[in-house]
Amino acid sequence: MLRLAKEREELSIVSDQFGAPTWSRTIADTTAHIIAQSLVTNDQHAWWEERSGKYHLTAQGRTTWFGFTEAIMAHASIINKPKLRPILAKDYPVPAQRPTNSLLSSQRLMDTFCALPQWQEALKLCQD
Repeated sequence: MLRLAKEREELSIVSDQFGAPTWSRTIADTTAHIIAQSLVTNDQHAWWEERSGKYHLTAQGRTTWFGFTEAIMAHASIINKPKLRPILAKDYPVPAQRPTNSLLSSQRLMDTFCALPQWQEALKLCQD
């Protein structure tokens, strides 16, 4: 988005698909935190067996691609920011159809291991 923002005067952004943008550092930090928890137990094998299963790891909250782009631009150090124009997914040509809602619940992971940041907090850290 930042590259496009420097190249164009207007960006058309999908505003009807919801998700939770998740920074790779959030995934790495959370994974490291979980591993660190396991290392302080006397029986790591049992610790992992008790917690085995499927977990989703995503930042908390929800937004659209348009909302995500607005947040990126709000903190971007670009002099001439482009105009952002919301559009519907049906008006944006892509080879594969995307779901309207791609949100995943990370509640099980948070109940078992640790809290996860809101996507806005992670974005701010990413941009600093």
